[in-house]
Amino acid sequence: MESPGAALVRDTGARAEMPAEGPAPFWDSPLSHGISVFVALTLGFTMLGLGCTAEVRELREHARRPVGVLLAALCQFVLMPLLAFVLALAFSLDDGAAVAVLLCGCCPGGNLSNIMTLLVNGEMNLRYHTHTHTHCDNVSL
Repeated sequence: MESPGAALVRDTGARAEMPAEGPAPFWDSPLSHGISVFVALTLGFTMLGLGCTAEVRELREHARRPVGVLLAALCQFVLMPLLAFVLALAFSLDDGAAVAVLLCGCCPGGNLSNIMTLLVNGEMNLRYHTHTHTHCDNVSL
């Protein structure tokens, strides 16, 4: 005697063909992983090279007279977000683009600013001190 669900399980002999797998997405390809490793190594080497330009004596001087650091903090926490907000309003950006501009205005810095400071012969020690100080302020705010 057949059970009520047996008709659903019965094998008709027909086999469904599985679709052939296409190429792996780019983010999962060996090339993508290789590029990620290359970028990480290049970035690490660049940051190590930039860190070698720091002089402890000048870092102490900036810690004793923090005028430059305070001015940079004022620009980063007040002027740049305000300017980003004004630019988003002036160009009538849609919501997504406005949020992106505001985030970039509120979170400046990073590796590119270190490289640009070096390229224009800026004061790298002030840049490092400011970078460290503003990151600590970001956590506390």
